[in-house]
Amino acid sequence: MRKTPLLRVISRAVRAYGPAVVCVAAGFAGFSALRKGSLATTTGTLAYAEVVHYSVAPVGSGRLMDLKVGVGQKVKARDVIAVLDTRQLVIQREGALAELARRRAALDAAIHDAEMATTRTELWLLRARAAEKADRAELAEVETRMTRLDALLERKMIGATEAETTRERMKTLNARVETYDQAAGRGQAGLSKTLGGGIEHKKAVDARVEPFRLAVQVQEAAVKALDLAIEEATLRAPVDGTVSLITHRIGDAIPASMEVVSLTTSRPGVLMAVLPEADAAKLAVGTATRVQRGGSMFGGMLMADVTELAPEIEEVPIRARPSPSIPAWGRRVYLQLRGNEPVVPGEAFRVHVR
Repeated sequence: MRKTPLLRVISRAVRAYGPAVVCVAAGFAGFSALRKGSLATTTGTLAYAEVVHYSVAPVGSGRLMDLKVGVGQKVKARDVIAVLDTRQLVIQREGALAELARRRAALDAAIHDAEMATTRTELWLLRARAAEKADRAELAEVETRMTRLDALLERKMIGATEAETTRERMKTLNARVETYDQAAGRGQAGLSKTLGGGIEHKKAVDARVEPFRLAVQVQEAAVKALDLAIEEATLRAPVDGTVSLITHRIGDAIPASMEVVSLTTSRPGVLMAVLPEADAAKLAVGTATRVQRGGSMFGGMLMADVTELAPEIEEVPIRARPSPSIPAWGRRVYLQLRGNEPVVPGEAFRVHVR
């Protein structure tokens, strides 16, 4: 094999100064690679089994009364994780229920009063209509009688006094009937023809009791809010996972949204790698790759397929950098291992990019 000038120089240095020069040269080459921010190595790009953290925290503040889990314990979604003190909420709920009962009683009383008042109004309307009909009937009779008296008076068969009395009665009835007509035209006194004689009974009652009904609805909402607060005081697992961290213990005062327990989960067989910027375009969704567990330099290869690819170049997480103190940039890629190969969340792998 033909040696390059660099290899000839290294060979001479090794013969002259010994193996120490090899270490210096290798260190210099590694430093140069780090200066360039490259993640590519002879053993492949680092990848890690996906880790997803879920924070279990209360919506409202409270004191931790019970803790149901320990670190490393596996839980299912909706399992109880912890319970906050609900005694104050229970007292408030009892008071809210008592107020709700009072408002419902007030609503029942208002309905009874409205029924009675509406019925009295309807009876008054019935009397008004009966009086109207009686006056119209009497007016018709008086008008007929007045016509006959006018004929008799013209022939001087009766005195003027008798005819005048009937005429005054007719004027009185005409005035009352005219009042009925005016009231009917304006929709007053339940005499409007277009309203069918007045407001319907149910509508009249509903209009009177509507404020009481609304007051009951407001209090029912207050009770539901307290029920929800009591329910939320029981902290449940949002997903299937494993308890990775417990930050508070029984008796601690927990502010709202303060984490009590951290759960760790992941998608089975999913790895997250960060391709070096120079290799960012080498993979696409659906590309098959080979991966190798980080602790095995010579172990068997596993096959994986690219399922997700980040759209941009971003700074590499510290763990995936060649040197934690030197920033590097790359592109996130998610791989799905073939088969049912078990992995530990966060476990290291090496992805071999061709």
